[in-house]
Amino acid sequence: MEGKTLEKTQKRGFEEFSKQIQVLMEARDAEKVQREINAYLTGGETEVEKLLLESVVHYMRKEYEAAAEMVGRARDLMKQEEYPALESPYSAVWVYSQLALPRRERPATTMGYKFYKDNIKVLREVDEELAGDIQNSRGTEGLTLVEYWTGLHYFSLKHKELLNLEEEARISILDKSKEYVPVLFAGVGTGQEVRYCMQHTFRGLYGMKRAHYLMEKDLSQLRMLLYLDDFREVLASRELMIFGGAGLNNKIKELFGTLRYGIPQIAIGELEQGREYEELIKEEVRAEKFKPKVRGYYSSKEFRERQKKIAQGELQPRILVKTGRWTTFLRYCAADFEQAFARIGCETRFMMEENDVQSLLQALHWQQLEEFKPDAVFMVTHARPSAPNLPKELPFICYVQDKCGPVLELTDFTGEITKQDLFVCVVHELEGYLRAKKVPENQIMIMPIPADENMFCPLGEKNPLRKKYRNQVSYVKHGNADTEAAWAEWVQKTKLAMPGDEGREMALEFFQNLYQKFLHEPLKRWYEEDMQGAAAEKLKKVILPESWEKVERLVTTFSVAVYPACRRRYYLEGLAQAEIPFGLYGNDWDKDPQFGGFARGAAGRGEELNGVYNFSEINLHLHPYATMHQRLSECGLAGGFMMVADHQPEKDWEQARQYFKEDKEVVFFESREELVEKCRYYLEHQKERLAIAENMHKRAVKERTCKAGAKVILNKFRQLLSDK
Repeated sequence: MEGKTLEKTQKRGFEEFSKQIQVLMEARDAEKVQREINAYLTGGETEVEKLLLESVVHYMRKEYEAAAEMVGRARDLMKQEEYPALESPYSAVWVYSQLALPRRERPATTMGYKFYKDNIKVLREVDEELAGDIQNSRGTEGLTLVEYWTGLHYFSLKHKELLNLEEEARISILDKSKEYVPVLFAGVGTGQEVRYCMQHTFRGLYGMKRAHYLMEKDLSQLRMLLYLDDFREVLASRELMIFGGAGLNNKIKELFGTLRYGIPQIAIGELEQGREYEELIKEEVRAEKFKPKVRGYYSSKEFRERQKKIAQGELQPRILVKTGRWTTFLRYCAADFEQAFARIGCETRFMMEENDVQSLLQALHWQQLEEFKPDAVFMVTHARPSAPNLPKELPFICYVQDKCGPVLELTDFTGEITKQDLFVCVVHELEGYLRAKKVPENQIMIMPIPADENMFCPLGEKNPLRKKYRNQVSYVKHGNADTEAAWAEWVQKTKLAMPGDEGREMALEFFQNLYQKFLHEPLKRWYEEDMQGAAAEKLKKVILPESWEKVERLVTTFSVAVYPACRRRYYLEGLAQAEIPFGLYGNDWDKDPQFGGFARGAAGRGEELNGVYNFSEINLHLHPYATMHQRLSECGLAGGFMMVADHQPEKDWEQARQYFKEDKEVVFFESREELVEKCRYYLEHQKERLAIAENMHKRAVKERTCKAGAKVILNKFRQLLSDK
C-alpha cells in the first residue's frame, strides 16, 4: 500500500476522512498526510473543509502561523454547532500551532491583553479597590492563552491540556440560563463557566436581567478571567459582580446589606465553598431582625393616634411609594405621585430598583417600615395581595391601571384587604372588575391618570424643539401596527397556557377566526366582554370546566396584545391612503412593515414628549377601549390639540367627555373616514384649532395635574380612616 492513497468509495465523508488523517498525523507521516489530502481535494468540498485540510498540511510542514490562520478563517465561516470537538485533529492543529509560536506573536496574546485592559477600566469604575488589587496581583503560572472555537481559552503547560468547558457542564449552564434567579460562581474554575453563562444569560421583559455573583479569593484567578473575554457590559450593568481577595466577605456583607440583591438560587463551581457563601448572604438579609419593632409600632396606640389626626386633617400622612423599574409607565406614574404628595405637604419615600439586576428583598421592605414608619403604602396597579406580609394595620392605596396578578387571579377579596385600603381606578371598567371581586364600593374611586404640570407645559414658537417635533399629525405609543407580528407573538407566548389537549386546537382556531374578524370587519368594535362572550358561546361546551379559567385569561391577554394593533392599523391606513403626513413616536415603529417610513423614533418622557404635543398641529389618541387617557392630561397641560378615537358611551371604559367638552376642548372621531375629514378641516382652520387647544389647557391646569389628583386621593383616604 506504500505510495498509494487510502481506498475511496465515491467520496469519503469528511468526518470519516478526518479520522483517517488523524491516524496518519499521530504517526507523524507528513508526506502521506499531504498525499491523502491532495487526493481528497477534488473541488467539491466546502470552503470550510478545504481550509481545515490545508491547515493540517501547513501544520505537518511546521508552518504554524499559516496553519493557525487557516483554522481561524474556517471558524469564522462556521456556525457554533458545527465547531469540531476537542478530540478533532483540527482542534489539535489550532491549539498546537499557536503553542509552537512565540507567545508575543500569537493573536490570542494581543486579544487577551486588550480584554484585560478594557475590563479593568470598567471594574475600576465599579470597584476601584478590587481593580487595584487585581492589577497588583501576579498571573497564574503554567497557563497560556490560545484562541479556540468559542473564544480565548487557557492551556495548561504542565498538564498539556486545554481548560475547556465539558459538554455536560455546558448543557447544564444552558438549561439554567432560562431561569430568572441569581447565580453564584464559587471560584473562577476554567473561566469558561463564567463566560459561557454571560453569553447565554437571562433576558427578561422590559430589560430585566439576572444577577451573577463571582466569589474568588485568589486574585490571580480573577486576573486570569479578565483576559478571556470582553466583560465590560456585564460588569457595568452589574449582571456580573465580582467579590475577591482578602476583603471578599466584607464585600459580600456590604452588597447584600443593601437588601437590594437577590439570594443566589443556582451555584456553579466549588459547591461546598458556595454553600458557605450562601449562608453568609442569608444571614445578612434576614427580615426577622426588623419585624418585631415594625409590628410593635403598627399595633401601638401611637400609630392609632396618628391615624385619627390624619383623618381629621390635623396631620399629613407619611406615604411610602413603591414601584418596579420594569415598565416605564408604572415607574413614571409612581414617581409623579410621590412628587405630588410631597407638594401637598406629605412626607414621602420612594422605593424602586436602582438597576436592572436588583431585586428588592422582603427584608428591605421591613427595614423601610422600621425607618420611615409610613402611614400608607402607595403602588400603581398592585394592591395588598402583592405584599401579603405588610402589617394589616398599615393602609394600602392601589392605583389600579391594569389587570395583573395576584389581583387578576383572586376572585374574592374578602379577607385579603382591610377596611382602610383604597382602590383608585383609572377607568370605570376597572371599578366593575373590582366590585365583582367583592371590593366594597366605598373603597373604590375613579380618577383618570393626571400629568405632571412641571413636565408638560406650553412652549414658545421660538423653542428649539419646534424644528425637531413639528408635524401635521402625530401619534405617540410604544409598539406598532404590525398585526401579523402581534398575532404570531401572542400565539408563541400563550401556547403553553392553552387548555389541555381536549380543547387546544379549537381554542387556537377560535382566536385565529376572531383575529381575522378584527381585520376584515374594522367598523365593528370589539371589547373584552364581547370577546369573552364569543369564547363562551364557541368553546364552553368543549373545554373542561377546570380549564375554562385559562380560556378567560387568554381572552384578556388577546384583547390587550392583538386587538390594539388592529385598531391602530385601521386608522393609520386611512391617514396614509389620504396622504396626510403624520409621525409615529415610540419604540418599534421602525420595524413596522407598513408604517415604518412614518417612524420618528422614541420621544423621551418629559422635554421630548412635551415637544411633540406642542409642535404637532394634531395629536391623536387611538385607544381601543377608552376615550380618556393620560395622553389627554399631558397634551392638555402642554397646550396641544387632541383628537380622540370615539367609543359608544355604554362601552367606553372611561369617557373623556366627563373631563373635557366635546368640540370645545377636545375633538372626537368615529371612523377613519371621519378622522381624515376632521384632520383636513382642522389643519386648514388654525384659529379654531388653537382656540380648542387653549380651552383644553385651561381645563387641564385646573383639574388634570398630579397635584390635584394627589389631593383627591388624600381626601378619599381621610374618609376611609374616619369610617374605620
